Amino acid sequence: MPSDSEIETEQLQAATRKLIGFIKREKIGFIILEGRSARPIADLLKPAWANLNPGKPLPRMFAIGNRVKKFAGMDLDYSPTDYLTDKRLRTFDYSGLEKELSIAMPSLMQSKGQKVLLLTEWTDSGMSISCVKKIFEQIGFAKLSLGALLASASYTNKTREAKLDFLGATRLGSPSLYGKRRTANRALHRRLRLQMRKIGSSVRKPVKARRRR
Repeated sequence: MPSDSEIETEQLQAATRKLIGFIKREKIGFIILEGRSARPIADLLKPAWANLNPGKPLPRMFAIGNRVKKFAGMDLDYSPTDYLTDKRLRTFDYSGLEKELSIAMPSLMQSKGQKVLLLTEWTDSGMSISCVKKIFEQIGFAKLSLGALLASASYTNKTREAKLDFLGATRLGSPSLYGKRRTANRALHRRLRLQMRKIGSSVRKPVKARRRR
């Protein structure tokens, strides 16, 4: 019987294949990684893309880190009780975010007209990621798709709050990898990124079973 970690690895591999298919099918121009915890997706996606699309460039990825939290006036450290909500959006500093992104990521802000995938690694109800989408639409990103690599299976219709355009897989609980990401221990975070890179390197096209004659 496979262990929990083996099941999680297989699920991540399958979700990554689906994600790559979505990026190609929808002709995504670039990817915005939502939140600090989403950064390991880059380590997962880069080797997987190279395996499945040798010689073809992966759309550029931008990790926005804690910038949304910063301009929402939230605590930048992880807090399970501090959520991004529509109430937060009423006092959100849109001009501050736009100015900071223009300085830190000018090529991101110059590419607003392209098709963009706003991607997170895990979502529960989808409330926070849907608010992030509203924020980026407010600062001029008109062609946004919303996606999650993994999401809670407790909510139907691709999570209660967010109408996801892409969903890799559902789970009854958050992945064990996710819990490690919430620690301040940098060594654990580095190991997580190495682990995600290893999973990405093992992603291959599924082998079709031969038909019996």
